[in-house]
Amino acid sequence: SSFVAIAVHKGFTAYALANCLVSCGYWDSASGERKYFYISTGLFVGLTLAGLGTGWCISTVSSSDDGTNEDSLVSAILIAVTAGSFLYVSAIEIIPGEIETIKQAQLNTPIIIFWFLLGYCAMTMLAIWV
Repeated sequence: SSFVAIAVHKGFTAYALANCLVSCGYWDSASGERKYFYISTGLFVGLTLAGLGTGWCISTVSSSDDGTNEDSLVSAILIAVTAGSFLYVSAIEIIPGEIETIKQAQLNTPIIIFWFLLGYCAMTMLAIWV
């Protein structure tokens, strides 16, 4: 299930990355910037595989048959690091841009906050039930 979740998420992330690179002109062959497109996408794929491999190796090495809780400790640390990175990305990159969009469009902020909190609660409940 973790592999499927990562594969689906990384598919959308790869699309977003490629879209940004094309929008910035890195696919334009006339400017000679196409090599940066390939370097960026190669770096993305390489780091994704390195992250998957590292997580796989840590979980394989930490699994012990002597009854210790070493596996749960490693899993807890990796989940904490992952959660921290999601919080960082949302707080630094996503939320400020969305707040600016809300201001420019003059949207009803309390309704947006309500739906945001409702979505957060739904995702929390999903995590508890799964």
